[in-house]
Amino acid sequence: MFQRIFVPLDGSRRAEQAIGIAAHLAAAAHGSVLLFQTVDLQPERWPVFFRSQQVLEAATFTAVAQAQAYLEQQARDPALTGLPVEARARAGKAASTILREIEATQADLLVLACHGPNPWAVGSVTAQLIRHAPVPLLIWREDSPSLSQADMQTRRRWRLLAPLDGSLWARAALEPAVALMQALATQAEISVHLLRVVVPLPVQGEQEGARWLLRQRLRQAEESLSQAGKELERLWRRSAATVRPPALTWSVAVDPDVVHAIGQVAHPDEPFPGRDGTGTPDLLLLSAWGSNEADQRRLGSVAERLLQLVSLPILLVPTRALIQILHGAAQAPPQMGQ
Repeated sequence: MFQRIFVPLDGSRRAEQAIGIAAHLAAAAHGSVLLFQTVDLQPERWPVFFRSQQVLEAATFTAVAQAQAYLEQQARDPALTGLPVEARARAGKAASTILREIEATQADLLVLACHGPNPWAVGSVTAQLIRHAPVPLLIWREDSPSLSQADMQTRRRWRLLAPLDGSLWARAALEPAVALMQALATQAEISVHLLRVVVPLPVQGEQEGARWLLRQRLRQAEESLSQAGKELERLWRRSAATVRPPALTWSVAVDPDVVHAIGQVAHPDEPFPGRDGTGTPDLLLLSAWGSNEADQRRLGSVAERLLQLVSLPILLVPTRALIQILHGAAQAPPQMGQ
């Protein structure tokens, strides 16, 4: 699935760590890597210096040339040896320019490293990308565990935590998750844990009625996770992967706060609920579809809070990407055995 991997760089060491990750994923999928940088001189902040359009154009030309030289230097990174690599520098506002370029180049994965005290704050470049990107994003914060190319090549096991809410939108995120797992599993075992959080509803009247309602909702959650597990296995078979299918587990948690329940599993100090009961998640899958119109305009209330609280690397599937996945599934002919 990930044939063209888009890596936005800003000149920082943190952003450059994405190069090794992108190289590993591109090599596994026989794909290519696009290194990209935007140049925005923000003339509105320097009206005296950029006193004429001619001065602005000359300064922009020089800055773009310098950015292009920087990208071409990064394209010589040993991790990219043998891979098709393209370097592009463009002038413009960072987020909007990156979004346009993603569509123009038909990229299918954005690998993004972000930093700062609150990288998800409204108005930041990262926040705009995760809200509006038409493709999945592999992202991590400054305090996330490092995902160097060497680590990806030598790691023997990857654990993916996939919280699901029972909706088609959440299950649609399993498709890019399968693509990522297959790229990671070239030399490693994969385990996937599906998690469903049931929020208890306030019930007036007898306690027995409340318990009955909770049992019903738990049974529905278990059935939903069972169907999601079958969907994941179907996607794996459909991809004709040569790597071993993931070890699949699932659990249901009861908690009035969905983010708290997911955080209890995602937190590195808590045991990962795998078959052996040991280990911690290495990656978190998030579907960015909100439960109402206001959430959809933002990112999705649960995903929004998790992005602020969880330090794990995250495969985030934004709303636009989910719509494209579901549209593709609706247009695809039925497969044998389905």
